[in-house]
Amino acid sequence: MLTFSLLFTGYLSDIVGPFLSGGTLKSECASACVKNANCSSFFYDTNTQECYLEKYVYVAMDQLFQQSGVQYYSLLNSACPASYVYSRFTNQCLRRYSSPQMKFPAAMTLCLENSGHLAFIRSKEENDQASIVAKNETVWIGLERDTDGEWHWTNGHSLGPYINWNQTRLDDEQIYGRMFPPGKWGAYSVDRVSSVLCENSVVANDDAHRF
Repeated sequence: MLTFSLLFTGYLSDIVGPFLSGGTLKSECASACVKNANCSSFFYDTNTQECYLEKYVYVAMDQLFQQSGVQYYSLLNSACPASYVYSRFTNQCLRRYSSPQMKFPAAMTLCLENSGHLAFIRSKEENDQASIVAKNETVWIGLERDTDGEWHWTNGHSLGPYINWNQTRLDDEQIYGRMFPPGKWGAYSVDRVSSVLCENSVVANDDAHRF
């Protein structure tokens, strides 16, 4: 169980406020999250018995104010290793490796050795969740540029329809993709090192969801 503040969250509700208000049991909050296909985690305020459902999974606990009595839970999936962050909303299983920092080929090997790959980003929502897991660090993601100058993911798939490049012009030596705060994409040359964002492929399976 993690303890967070409610102040920095993105509620599922269009109205800033609890999904279930006072008098809610924690078990009812958990049940509501499981039943909502877009819910990946929830906050429960034991003081007010209010329930806040979340699309994303938050890991930057040191950036949030501690608030007594507020508890945070995220959904788990048996297909996602315990050391990774699982987001049902984006169907991502992610882990940031911050030490030691390494070059892109070594980063690819690290992810493969852990039955995964460098993270692929296919939508704004996936980019938002990946940025949260990256926790304000610059990380390698699975982007590389071929000899024709075209960017693609390391599984061979082309980019699009979602892209999130910064406006910095790339030179010919910058052939590997990175994500840097707050989620923009850039490029590094072959000799640069960075933290790593790995992704394990999971199949959406509601029966596997638990807290």
